[in-house]
Amino acid sequence: MVDSQTETAMADRIDALEKKVDRLTVTVDGLLASVDRRFDAVDLAILEQRQYTEFAYTSLDTKYTSLDAKMDAGFARLEAKMDNGSARLDAKMDNGFARLDAKMDNESARLEAKMDNGFSGMDARFERLERKLDQFIDLHL
Repeated sequence: MVDSQTETAMADRIDALEKKVDRLTVTVDGLLASVDRRFDAVDLAILEQRQYTEFAYTSLDTKYTSLDAKMDAGFARLEAKMDNGSARLDAKMDNGFARLDAKMDNESARLEAKMDNGFSGMDARFERLERKLDQFIDLHL
């Protein structure tokens, strides 16, 4: 079945094929190891990125929590100042309106007195005019 002349050629071919398969196996094993190393590097990079992201988020959260507290304290101080200023302004306005009311009452009383004085003077003149008219009428009757 086996031809002796081709037996050595076939054995050489099988040896060459075996060497090629061994070289391919080594190459494939090397490529697989290289791919594994690269995936490990990618996994490490993703892990580092996640750790940095968590650190940055925690840092920002802490910073903004602190900033929120500072802003709340600042707003509370501002509100207290505004309430104090508003109370002072209300007191000043109430005092000013009270003085204005008193002044207007005083002026109103003074004006009424002047008008009463003027009206009494007018009443006296009208009475005098009436007396003169009565005298004139009596004289001609």
